[in-house]
Amino acid sequence: MRCPCVLLSQHCGFLWAKLARAARAGDLTEVNRLLREGVDPNSYDRSSTALQLACKHGRVAVAQRLLEAGADVNRAAPHSVTHGLTALH
Repeated sequence: MRCPCVLLSQHCGFLWAKLARAARAGDLTEVNRLLREGVDPNSYDRSSTALQLACKHGRVAVAQRLLEAGADVNRAAPHSVTHGLTALH
């Protein structure tokens, strides 16, 4: 079961930070582990979704895994510095 309180608790924020770092770094093993632990592939921080970070940094395998886990290519972080851009942009 995925945690419904994305970034509303220290626990979720901590896991998001790990997912963001793993997506940015292309660490597929860590991304898989976090997804198994229930981290939402559509979670976001203040500026980017995990999928946006994977795409921005050319992490194709990670982006594919996030998509397989249900990441939405049309989702933008609501308070994004990318002004509503999605992983498709």
